[in-house]
Amino acid sequence: MFYVNWQWKRADVRIPLVVDVLIWITQLLAAFW
Repeated sequence: MFYVNWQWKRADVRIPLVVDVLIWITQLLAAFW
C-alpha cells in the first residue's frame, strides 16, 4: 500500500492519469454535442 501511495504522489504517474480523465471527459461531452 505504501508503494502504491508513493507512486500516486509522483507527478509522472499522476499527470498522465489526469490527462486520461480529461480526454475521457472531452469524449463524453463530445458525445452529447
